[in-house]
Order: sequence, then C-alpha cells, then structure tokens
Amino acid sequence: MSKPESTQERPGNLPAPAHVLSADKVITAFESDVETGLTEQQVQHNAERYGPNKLRETPPPSFLSILLRNALNAMTLVLIAAMAVSFGTQDFIAGGVIAALVVVNVGVGTVNEHQAEKTVAALEAIGSPTAVVIRCGQKGTAGEISTVKTDQVVPGDILLIKIGDIVPADCRIIPGHLAGLECDEALLTGESLPSSKTEDPIDDPVCPVGDRTCMIYSGSQVAKGRAKVICVATGMDTELGRISEAMSRKENHNKTGWAARWHETKVFLGVADTTPLQIKLNKLAYVILFFACIVAVIVVASTGFKDVPLQIATYAVAAAVSLLPASLPAVIAMSLATASKKLAESNALVRRMDAIETLAAVTDVCSDKTGTITLGKMVTRLVI
Repeated sequence: MSKPESTQERPGNLPAPAHVLSADKVITAFESDVETGLTEQQVQHNAERYGPNKLRETPPPSFLSILLRNALNAMTLVLIAAMAVSFGTQDFIAGGVIAALVVVNVGVGTVNEHQAEKTVAALEAIGSPTAVVIRCGQKGTAGEISTVKTDQVVPGDILLIKIGDIVPADCRIIPGHLAGLECDEALLTGESLPSSKTEDPIDDPVCPVGDRTCMIYSGSQVAKGRAKVICVATGMDTELGRISEAMSRKENHNKTGWAARWHETKVFLGVADTTPLQIKLNKLAYVILFFACIVAVIVVASTGFKDVPLQIATYAVAAAVSLLPASLPAVIAMSLATASKKLAESNALVRRMDAIETLAAVTDVCSDKTGTITLGKMVTRLVI
C-alpha cells in the first residue's frame, strides 16, 4: 500500500524525497562531498539541528509507578476497603487474610514487571552499534575513515556499508560505489527475500518503501555486497522512526463534550482502554461492591440504625466481605506469572502481565505475507 508523502520538513531542505533525486543533488543539498564527507563543523551543526540519531525514548517506569499501577484497580481497591473496614471493626482475622491476599496479588505483578523492565534496560545497554563514516577536519583536507557510534551519525554523512552491517540511518546510494548490495528489509516491508539495490532514482515520489531500490533504511541488515551512501534522515525522521511514532500515538476517540467526559470517567474506573480481562474484573468488582453494601445495610437495618452494637457491625462487615472473591485477584496474578515464566522459557520477555491475557485472546492473525511475522527466517524444525 502506498503511503502519502510526508509533510514534515525534509533534512537538508531537499526539494523532493531523496529516492526521487539524483545522488549528486542530495550531496549538494547537504553540502557534503563523496570523497571527504562532512567537516567537523558541519557535523556539529547538523547534530544540533537534527538531534541524535536515535528513536524517541520513553523513560522506564519507576518501581513506585509499577506498584501503584498494580494496586490501583477496582478489585484490589475493593479488597483494600474491605480490609480497612475489617480492621476498623476489630475483625483482625478477616482483615489479616484480606491483607495477605492483597500483598500477594500486588507483589507478584509488581515484582514480575519490575524484573522485566530491568531485563529490557540491560539488553538495551549491551554493546553500542557503530557506523563507518568518512569525515574531514575542515574543507580542503583529505577525508578519513572512522568508526562512530550510531547515534552520532548525522544527515549528510558519507557512510561505508558492507555485508553484515545494520544500516544506521536512511541513506541514498551513491552511483559508482555500489557492488551487488542486497538488504533484508523484512522489518519494514515484510518481504522474506533481501531487496536488490540500484543507483538510479525512482520517478514515483510516493511509491512504497520496498520499491525505493536506490535507498537503504535504518534497521535493515546488509545481506550481500557493499556500497557508499549518503545519510538523508536520522532518528525519528527515518521510516523506522515514523513507524515508532505511529505505534506510540494514542488512539483518538474524536469525542467531545459529555461523551468525552464520560469516556474519561470510564477510563478512570478501569472499564475502558484496558485489556478485556481487566474490564471484566473491574465491572465484577463494582457489581459485587454494590451488593455487598446492600447486604451490610440490611444487617445494620435490623437495629433500626440506632445504637448499632459492635457485634452487629462486625457481622455486617463479615457478611459483606463474604461476598467478595478475595482470592480471585491472587489466583489471576499467579496464573499470569506462570504464563510469563512459560513465555520466558521460549525466549519471550513480557514487560506487562496484562499483555499475556491480551495475547491469549487472539484467535486469528491476518497477514498479507509470511515475512511480516517470520522476518524471512522461517525454517523447518520437525518432520513427522
């Protein structure tokens, strides 16, 4: 499916998308040079103008925020309220049991998610991808080949790409410096086979990414050959960055007035914009809380609401608490934790346990090609 041309300002003030222009026009627009690359002053200027070559990072949640997220759901809050009332009426046994179940429920989810976040942070810190660039100290001096961190690559940089490299940014191939280059772009296009690259520009300014054979894109892997290229986009301006931005963008419900306020209320109550299991549990908690309050009122009403004895109050609380499925949140937490462990044994890392329930609810996966799912790495595991 063709994508409309981006309305964002093009790096280097390119008059058209890079795949439509000749490499010479792209090099001229960035005031670069095929043999010497950018000067140190140009690199510094472009770094300040376009920012570091990395996707926008979301700060990891703190332990406290994870704890609050696991504690602030309807079922847990109802149990906490029941615990408080139990202690208030000196029913310490019931209060202690409910407190233990709340601790198990909140603790299991918090510990699992916190460990997952630490694992993700550790994986992101392993190694630092690099790129091979050509730069010079100043105009008129010879260019030098150097290796820099990927986040230090800027638009206009001349890069050397070879087999096995991960492309650090969106780049235009320079004619005369292409040697049988093929790139695995399954991450962007879903194609199972590597894409063969060419030098000539493409006439269609809005053609799909997979048809822009004179371009290589950030995140793709060089499967064959080598080339000299010029960087035309970095960070969030790359095709990979646009996908990341689209995935992080919250859904717009296009609701205004009372409809918007009602939706915000439903989100606050946990019956909208969350997983199907959480919606069902939260609705169940509110229904049970309603009937528990009715039972408590009926018990207290037997005294005529005058001079209610402590024994009657305790009995009312016990009758109300007996309706609450106190062990249900703990059972669900333990079930999701077990599923998380099983997925970890299959090299799948779960950052939020709610995702397990959403994954389990999937019945059909519709895809236009197998490469979208397998990244072209599907192999035979067992023959019967």
